[in-house]
Amino acid sequence: MKIACLGDIHGTDRWKEVRSLEWDYCVFIGDYVDSTTIATDRILDNLKGIIAFKRSKPEKVILLWGNHDIQYRFYPQYLCSGFRPEMLEPYQKLFVQFHDLFQVAWYCDDYLFTHAGLSEKWAERQLIDKSADGITWAEWLNRNFENEKLRDAIAEVGHARGGVAEHGGPLWCDFGRELMQAPYPGINQVLGHSATTFLIIQKPVNSLLINVDYLAYSNEEIFILDTGKNYEAASF
Repeated sequence: MKIACLGDIHGTDRWKEVRSLEWDYCVFIGDYVDSTTIATDRILDNLKGIIAFKRSKPEKVILLWGNHDIQYRFYPQYLCSGFRPEMLEPYQKLFVQFHDLFQVAWYCDDYLFTHAGLSEKWAERQLIDKSADGITWAEWLNRNFENEKLRDAIAEVGHARGGVAEHGGPLWCDFGRELMQAPYPGINQVLGHSATTFLIIQKPVNSLLINVDYLAYSNEEIFILDTGKNYEAASF
């Protein structure tokens, strides 16, 4: 299985390259908006283009929520840096209209995809018992994101990112200071959120962590995950 993984877009055009590549699925890790260098009209055009791309391949293109996206979708909740008041109306209109095209998590071939990653300490603190339901973490997160109280937990900001929670949730978990220290055991994860200028693959404990938040900050190609490959820890 080959999965094209696109880290935080933040208004850039680089996502368009994926249309000429070969893949079975294409996953956008979230954060489609907000940038200090890109004009708002270009960001809006790219967001519309990504939504149109999803609608053209609804079963093959996966759109995940990012922390920069939910601050417009659920305004005035979940505000974070980079918020543009003048873009609230157009962004919110799109995110509300096409809410059902987005999700918090996706699971495929033993890989969990979220915006920021699932840490064991965050999960422990929520006292989550999903085993009784017999569902995957992706199913649990997507189902409970529609519950405001549980959505608040999923969107928690940890101390590592200047928040008040002990550990950040899957929309805010910091890669180096939270996820690497306590990844959820036994789960391979693909995530973004923690900006880097290169692809990072790490193997803490018995799990694989792949940080693909380098799209907006480098000239590297889009990462194609081969789920049948045995990846080793590396930085590219």
